[in-house]
Amino acid sequence: MSNARSTPPEATSNAPAPGAPVSADTGGGRRRRILVGVGVLVALGVGVLAYWFFFMRGIVYTDDARIGGHMVDVAPEVNGTLVSVAVHEGQYVHKGEVVFRLDPAIPQAALNQAEAALKSARADVAANQAYYERAVNGNRPEQIKAAEATYKGLLTQEELARIDFARARQMFKGDSISQDTLDRARTAYESARQARDNAEQNLILLQRGSRAEDIAAAKAALELSQSKVKEAEAAVEGTTAALARYTVKAPFSGWVVRRWLQEGAMPLPAQPVVSLFDPASLRVDANVEEQDLSGVQVGDEADISIDAYPSLHLTGRVTRIMRAVNSEFSLIPSEGVAGTFIKVTQRVPIELSVVVPPDLPIGPGLSVEVHIHSDTATAGRKQDSGA
Repeated sequence: MSNARSTPPEATSNAPAPGAPVSADTGGGRRRRILVGVGVLVALGVGVLAYWFFFMRGIVYTDDARIGGHMVDVAPEVNGTLVSVAVHEGQYVHKGEVVFRLDPAIPQAALNQAEAALKSARADVAANQAYYERAVNGNRPEQIKAAEATYKGLLTQEELARIDFARARQMFKGDSISQDTLDRARTAYESARQARDNAEQNLILLQRGSRAEDIAAAKAALELSQSKVKEAEAAVEGTTAALARYTVKAPFSGWVVRRWLQEGAMPLPAQPVVSLFDPASLRVDANVEEQDLSGVQVGDEADISIDAYPSLHLTGRVTRIMRAVNSEFSLIPSEGVAGTFIKVTQRVPIELSVVVPPDLPIGPGLSVEVHIHSDTATAGRKQDSGA
């Protein structure tokens, strides 16, 4: 029995001959691969540094930004039933255009009543004005002439009655007439004299004009009626304003972004019916990290891209930098309640102006990315001062 092991042919052929030098190809290949990897990493690092140096140096970047703008909830000032909503979502309305109407039955009835009271008060003023003018200016000339003619006629009748009465007394002394006939002659004379006295007093009053107390009374009546006209005019003005509040118009030109209620609803005062967005107030609301704040100032230019339109590149400018970080307005306090403290990077809100194409439906809430060019505001001011 033999204990010798047989050697595979491959092992025999690949094994180095006794005394031959060992090859270093395996270790050299590994080093080459390491050097190539290091070279690639160095090249990438150099590329990143070059990109930052030539393209990103002086750039403050943030993607915590969105389109903002002025939105207003249009609501009624009074209670009422919606009888019409004249706009729909996505519609552009102009300033002063009717947005919705409430049922105007109650204020319209109040206005009709106030207008009727004003008409009556003005009629009273016209009558009292005429009475006051007569009291101040006296009667018309034809009235005085008529009174003079009446007085002269009654004066003649009185003279005739006096003559008849004197004759009757003579005849009564001669027993030519009875006592009854004498009494009738006396009565006729006294009546004629009284009528002449009344006509004379009336003529004197017409010629002299009204008395001071009559003028004062007429003036007081006129002033009272004029004050009632002012009260009625104020009532008409108030009810007209109340009626106008039942028709609500657009406070500015803009887009209807939300319609909250339909016809037949009964909104309370200050309850929104529609919401309007003012495209003239469109801006970018962004937040930058606090360590980047020193590189941002009002007037800096910025490149703005909107996620919804990746191929659209806009230019803006920093218009406002807030004086408080966002966490100051958070409902959850940033300080630890158990005495612990965790430092986090704060974000400072800023605003940027931007002009967008009017044909694109760009509105509040769309996400954007902002690249702010630091120190461009200072450079721009220097250029303007040099010019």
